[in-house]
Amino acid sequence: MRARGAQAVAGAGEGWSGFSCPGFVTRTVRDTAAALDVVSGFQPGDPYDAPALPGPLAAEAGKAPGRLRIGYVTTHPRGDVPEVPDLAEAVARAAALLESLGHDVTPGGPQALGDPDFSGHFGAIVANNLAAQVASLGETCGKPVEPEELEPRNAAMVGAGRAHSAAEHIQATQWMDGFRRRMAAWWSAGHDLLLMPSLGVAPFPLGWIPPEDLSIAFGRTAHAVSYTSPINATGQPAISLPLHRNAAGLPVGVQLVAANGREDLLIRVAAQIERARPFEHPAM
Repeated sequence: MRARGAQAVAGAGEGWSGFSCPGFVTRTVRDTAAALDVVSGFQPGDPYDAPALPGPLAAEAGKAPGRLRIGYVTTHPRGDVPEVPDLAEAVARAAALLESLGHDVTPGGPQALGDPDFSGHFGAIVANNLAAQVASLGETCGKPVEPEELEPRNAAMVGAGRAHSAAEHIQATQWMDGFRRRMAAWWSAGHDLLLMPSLGVAPFPLGWIPPEDLSIAFGRTAHAVSYTSPINATGQPAISLPLHRNAAGLPVGVQLVAANGREDLLIRVAAQIERARPFEHPAM
């Protein structure tokens, strides 16, 4: 889940035009709630804010979430993300667990999640921000950052960002404004949570995203973030839970996404899941 009002190291307290901010990984839901309580809140001058929490999230971990209406997605509706059996199994098992806990769980999710134009606009905004970040880094260092000083994938992204006009960047951000509204409509229609994979690919070895082949690297990266990037764009709270392991014993995460401002609901249901099926944290 996202920190609210989090400040970046430099700039306007945001990353990728608000798509990203520093966060943390925890081993328990209570630790997640406590950490969010520490970093949550609005600071004067913050470029973004979120609805005020109803109270400390640490107190939500012991509360019953009630009967929730939960939709789930096992394969990406956009159609260009390969189907991965490990991911489908992880979501199916999580859906069955949630149903056993008394929730109303049905297949389906926001129609906007399948929009084929999302990736292009998201990638443009990220590239533009990377180009600006590298320019700022050059000012700090006292000399421009040369392409050969960057990893090939970063250099390509910076080049793409520099090629975009200001008007193109504004058009991409305006498209994202409409995308957020279309996504939010699904929750407004009576759904409480969306269940889907955390990553769009199965656990992979080091080197699976090859630095020397940009076509493969960009394609595999896009597949990996296909379920997380739309939630980066909407700013909705989400939580990833380690509920499944594949045949090789590697973790396969699933995420739950709530409506804007409903971090409390995520903490409640995540704690309920944790009590029913404690998370495994084997030594690596």
